[in-house]
Amino acid sequence: MANVKPIKYDKVLTLKVDDEILTKIDFIAKETGKKRSEIIRDFITKKDIKITTNNSTKRDDKKLLYELNKIGNNINQIAYILNVANNQDFLDDVDYKNILEQLQLLNIQLKQTLQL
Repeated sequence: MANVKPIKYDKVLTLKVDDEILTKIDFIAKETGKKRSEIIRDFITKKDIKITTNNSTKRDDKKLLYELNKIGNNINQIAYILNVANNQDFLDDVDYKNILEQLQLLNIQLKQTLQL
């Protein structure tokens, strides 16, 4: 029996994606127990990525992820408008910091929900 050396991945690739793609990758990672990098390598090398769920759960999960993704996008839009308002001095520092803190808490809760 021949010794097979494991492949050493020593090259780093930085990849930018939008929220929807990241949500999909993280969902697959959670369901398969693989790391993000493993999922992307599997996809590129056309290895099968198998997620076993029943159809009704799969549809519910997709709908839930879609809605959570929309919420995340709305939080990002609010944060953008908040920053514009702050930069144009429409808000005082106390209001800006309070609203920003609330948005950060919402974002944390959203991420925790996605990890369930």
